[in-house]
Amino acid sequence: MVVAILYPYQISFARQFPKSMTLIRVVIDGVYLIDIILQIFTAVEDENGIISNVSDIFPVRCRKLSFIFDVIAITPIISIARFFHITENERIIIIFTMPRLFKFHRVIMLFKKLNASFDVNIAMVRCIKYVLYFLLLSYFMGAIFYMLACFYEECTENSWYDWIKKEDDEVKATRHNRSFPLSIYFGALVIAQAGFGDITPHTIIELCFTMVFFIFGTLLFCYLVADYSATLMLAERAKLNYIEMVTVVKKYLAYNQMLMSIQSRTNEYLALQWHINMGYNIIKEQSVLFDAPRHLFEEQQTVKYFHVLTKVPLFKEMEGQYIKRIAAEVKQIFLPPYETVAYAGEVVRDMYLIDRGFCEIISAASGKTEKVIGPSSHFCDFDMILERPGIHHIRTVTCVRILKISYTAIKKVFVEADLFEELNKQANEVKSSLAVQRLFFRRGHVTYQSMKEEQRKSWYVFPRRKLHPSSIDYEKAFDKLGFWRFFRAFLLRRTIMPDGDFLLVWETIQGIRIFIMGMYYVSLIFVQAYIRYTEFVWILFDLLGFIDLYIRMHVCYYNDKGILVTHPKYTARHYLSRAFIVDLCSLLPTPLFLKLVLSAKGKEQRSTLYRIESLFRMNKLVQVYRLLGIFSYFEGDILRSGGILLNVVKFLPISILFFNALAALIVTMTCMFSMTEHGFSEIIPNPSSWIAVNKDKRRFNITVPINLYVSAYYLSVVTGLQEGYGNFKPWQVSEMYFIIAAMVAGYLLFTYILVVISSSKARLNVNLTLYQEHMKHLIQFMKREKINKDLQKKVIDHFEYIWQRTHGMKASNILKKCHQALRKDSVLYLYEQTLMLVPIFTDMSKPFYRTFGMHLEEAYFLRYSSIIKLNDIIDTIYIIHKGEVTVIAPDGSTFAVLTRGCVFGNIDNANDSRSMTSVVASKAVDLLFISTEKLYDLAVDYPVVLNRLRRHILIDNLSYIEKKSKRESFQFEQVGSKMLSELRQSSKRILLERRIRGLLLTSLLPLPMMLISFASCFIIMYHLAFQNHTTMVFIITYSLDLVHLIKIYAGFYIPYVNHMGEIITDTKKIRRKFLTLTRFYLELFALLPFDIFAIAAPKTKSLYYLTWLRINRMLRMWNIYHFFNVTFDRLNINVLIIKLGSVVIYFVLMVHIGTCMLYMAACPEGKCDTKSWIYFDDGTIRDNNHYLISVYFMITMLSCTGFGDVAAGTVPEMIVCIVIMLLGKFIMAVFIGDISAMVQNYSYTLITYDYNMTTLIEYLHRSYIAGPLITRIKNYFNHLWKKDRGLQLPVLLEEAPNYLLEDVKAAAYGKHFYDNYIFVACHVDFLRQLIAKVKAQTFFQGDTICQQGDVNNMMYFIHKGIVNMYMIEGSDEIQVEQLHALDCFGLVQGLIASTPHTHTYKAETVAVILTLELFDWVHLLRYYRAARYEIYTRLKKMSETRKRTEVVT
Repeated sequence: MVVAILYPYQISFARQFPKSMTLIRVVIDGVYLIDIILQIFTAVEDENGIISNVSDIFPVRCRKLSFIFDVIAITPIISIARFFHITENERIIIIFTMPRLFKFHRVIMLFKKLNASFDVNIAMVRCIKYVLYFLLLSYFMGAIFYMLACFYEECTENSWYDWIKKEDDEVKATRHNRSFPLSIYFGALVIAQAGFGDITPHTIIELCFTMVFFIFGTLLFCYLVADYSATLMLAERAKLNYIEMVTVVKKYLAYNQMLMSIQSRTNEYLALQWHINMGYNIIKEQSVLFDAPRHLFEEQQTVKYFHVLTKVPLFKEMEGQYIKRIAAEVKQIFLPPYETVAYAGEVVRDMYLIDRGFCEIISAASGKTEKVIGPSSHFCDFDMILERPGIHHIRTVTCVRILKISYTAIKKVFVEADLFEELNKQANEVKSSLAVQRLFFRRGHVTYQSMKEEQRKSWYVFPRRKLHPSSIDYEKAFDKLGFWRFFRAFLLRRTIMPDGDFLLVWETIQGIRIFIMGMYYVSLIFVQAYIRYTEFVWILFDLLGFIDLYIRMHVCYYNDKGILVTHPKYTARHYLSRAFIVDLCSLLPTPLFLKLVLSAKGKEQRSTLYRIESLFRMNKLVQVYRLLGIFSYFEGDILRSGGILLNVVKFLPISILFFNALAALIVTMTCMFSMTEHGFSEIIPNPSSWIAVNKDKRRFNITVPINLYVSAYYLSVVTGLQEGYGNFKPWQVSEMYFIIAAMVAGYLLFTYILVVISSSKARLNVNLTLYQEHMKHLIQFMKREKINKDLQKKVIDHFEYIWQRTHGMKASNILKKCHQALRKDSVLYLYEQTLMLVPIFTDMSKPFYRTFGMHLEEAYFLRYSSIIKLNDIIDTIYIIHKGEVTVIAPDGSTFAVLTRGCVFGNIDNANDSRSMTSVVASKAVDLLFISTEKLYDLAVDYPVVLNRLRRHILIDNLSYIEKKSKRESFQFEQVGSKMLSELRQSSKRILLERRIRGLLLTSLLPLPMMLISFASCFIIMYHLAFQNHTTMVFIITYSLDLVHLIKIYAGFYIPYVNHMGEIITDTKKIRRKFLTLTRFYLELFALLPFDIFAIAAPKTKSLYYLTWLRINRMLRMWNIYHFFNVTFDRLNINVLIIKLGSVVIYFVLMVHIGTCMLYMAACPEGKCDTKSWIYFDDGTIRDNNHYLISVYFMITMLSCTGFGDVAAGTVPEMIVCIVIMLLGKFIMAVFIGDISAMVQNYSYTLITYDYNMTTLIEYLHRSYIAGPLITRIKNYFNHLWKKDRGLQLPVLLEEAPNYLLEDVKAAAYGKHFYDNYIFVACHVDFLRQLIAKVKAQTFFQGDTICQQGDVNNMMYFIHKGIVNMYMIEGSDEIQVEQLHALDCFGLVQGLIASTPHTHTYKAETVAVILTLELFDWVHLLRYYRAARYEIYTRLKKMSETRKRTEVVT
């Protein structure tokens, strides 16, 4: 760094090294040389181990570019040049010291190491790195520019520096006397790509270097954005993943119309998990140390929980080693206040211990709180051991950390310790005791009662009852203070919840206060020109600030352990030790302190003192960080993330305050203030400042305070955003330094804002992207395998319906994100009404529905879908949740039509069975299903259910259970008789419904309406700005209104597709859906003819007022937003095209609105002022095509390439430009985010695949796997991506229901079995289910499919390609035969377990091989005995024939 700072200055500006620097240069050369020696004698490590021999180290070092740079940096080029007499020119010789700068790469390497370190603040390191790079590059470029212009003492004629001299002479400025800051300023302009036009290259070589440096600046900006993005994306990855997961959960709960109380509880629970450990346990569903060595994991768990476990009576007598085993099984649960832990009436299988916080025990009979328990307390252990339902509800009072241990884990440890028999004996004795019998079985005992839901609170109030545990805890905390315990008198007996409504309101008030205070105090030098007495405003703001200090001492917070701290002692200490000093400093009346210390008598002294006071008033900006308080309320609650709008609203006031401070600072630096004894009088600019120079040529009086403020603000915005408009230029050195500092600060701030906004906008809908990728792969697979088109359509319709219903979410996976009690409440709400209708579950208690619902999964079927086919082997029981199904007999007659609450499937008490009926969805149906084995396991604890099942099996002996109702049975029989005829006509009906549904769901209707809304907004804004009252404009405007009127009318009658995929034609339902705020009322308000009131205006201005009264039509922009928002969530769209279309539409609309605003500022009421930007400085108009010029002006602002030929000339124009430039920066960030999302969407799967493959290859390298093997693995994955996008079979095909999976695989692979000698005589239904078990694998040329001697119980079928068969004899590999498509091998090994393969098989070409593993399908043979006989008889005959052939041979 020393060399990087000293050498460029000496080489470029001083043109020599003074003798005083000789010692410094010698020391630097010595350090460089020592560094080279140390590198040569320092051992290095490579994949072969550590190299310690110097003769081996040197070649390794020489292969590294960093070592070569170090050698170049120490090379004595000056001595070489003088020795060989290359030149005698000392000016050229000094340039030969520049190679010393090659050592700067070590600074880059240092930052790289710091970035990889865990011990530093990465954000701070990177901020320092960016500032350093910007300043050093500006310095280096400035030095090069100065050297180009003034290589010798006399500067080159017509160089940039010579032109600066000439311009200074004209205005009597002195910039050229300070070549060093001037050159750095020039370099900063180039690197920031600002180009104000005050300094420009003139010679050819200067132009060339400027172009090169512009490229460097672009690369630096790209690097900065990319590095920022990478940092934020990595830092925010966990948050983005969690937000995506939370969004899925919230959508699911809202879609199923879950109770608001359950939604609120879910939100609070998920928000708490984020505060505790960033939701790691929710996303990963496992401990951070899940893959650590067992002994380390046990030690870590023991250290954390030993003190809690030893206080439990059950574990007191256990030895330490067994306590350690139990500690390893402990699971942490964090619960928010007023959350249920366990319900009464349920058989518990876990025990709980409270580690932090308090819980209340609530009587199930009375609903009253019986006791409050705190840390080290335990519950449910008694109920768990006795295997009896609980008799109390357990609910949290505060934020609680609970430890859960399962009964299975406890039993396992007790068995190992030989204590289980004793425990079981004692439990049985207690269980049979009279007291327990009375407790659990007394008559009339209430086992379940709903608890009143607690609402979200703003305050945590400590009770005043002295014996209450919370009150005792409150008093104890203050008693520990000893003498200082009297401080509790100054604190409230309540604290503020961090997610309560009060804090939101208060933070909003404080945010407004701080923003106004930041704007008002900092710009007081302008305000006092109009308002003399401002003390009352100061007092009001400061009073609110001191009240805020007291309130913030009572705000609860989450500590490092994730526990919500509510005690006022700790909340006050937390605030006083953190932000209190900063807040207090911002409230100090620093100007008053300054007046007490300093005194001023003359005008100059009073002016200087006033300037110092203005700088000291900047302390009010210290509290700007509090502006984010209101937004942290939303961002801290992960569930309230406001997305892109929140980020824009968050950063906009900060940007406004930033530029306001810069405006006040530049005026304070460059102006004097005329002060009297009574205060402020006048602002007087310095003669050679940016204000005074050329002020006569300006189109307004810049010395007027309000005009000066707007001009300074405009200059700050143009500088901070690097817009490049040169209508204000720096003329003093101090102004240049200000410009550089403002550019650096603006560069960093707005690059950060750009990255944050674009990153949040670039968040990908991973579910939609993956689902679309899987759909593409599935469609390509079906086309490649030449699947029947009707079957293809059936598969596509099914998965489109599944997306419409689930959006890629599984109910079971979503509910697993919640803790057990909350999950049970959710499934109770979802499934209780259905389960109550199930005949075998009627009159059961709520605890049963909770427990049973926990194990249910959901499935969705379209109308006419085959849920179960005749002769299917099924192991599942289905319950109809919505819709209806028809049970069809083998002869095609109808057995029954089942509706909600009916059951069908494998009802027998067996793992699986063969279905003797078919079940078809007669309507779109939602099913709940559970494995038969699991159902009977659960029924063991509920004898009533088990008896009902046995009764049905013995008496009814049917594969379904229907609700008993004569009237319903008659209706079912009538509906069932129509089922066969409907099935025959189903193909035509499905085709018709598909066309109607496609018309309603696709953008054929919404797209034209969106474009019409776009045209309406476009023409309305154009009419308002340019006042073009031609007949064509009115015809277009009112024609578009007529179209929107027709749209409103048609909205009452156009059918829609509901969430079940059904086309709704009922007029009442259509109207109910249409009469919403955004679909009807907003559209109606946008159509109201307010323009009729223009009649009341004067005739000369009636048309002008008419254009303003039609501004309500701009609300149709909502139609554009709604169209893209809805379209993005659909499956059958091209996301790339839609995203690109949205970017184009929004960009064009933004440019058009900005264009109209610029023209309105220049030409209010359509009449242009000669001082506006529409005219040149000499008063001539630029061009008659004002719209095109306005568009050009707008584009230059958005692209930050302001050439200066068109710039704001008046104060109103500057105000409009400021607004456009600020908002434009944010909007461009949104567009960048959209483009990033497009790229991610297009290449998400490839990026994920490449990342996984790179991780694997890196792991193999680190494991020192042989290079050729790594190359083969890499080639295989590359080939697999090119052929099938990295998948063997489509993912969706494996997730398809059985009837589709069987049909598709039978169509694709059936010929391998239907014509196979072994399987040709088997039952067609057996083959259908057998083929569904087939798996496909792709092998490339030279890949080994199966080795001789392998035992894998597999048979192989060649679907495509050629396979060579080899016999291995010793070290020789002899080719025996070549197999082609439709051939098979390994039949014996795939039919007889543990039989080794007799040959080796390798792919000769790219081959698709079908594999069938014996144990995947052997269970089918139990139900197809004829098939079993045929298979093994034919196998025996084939083996005998082969043996005879071998004997003859």
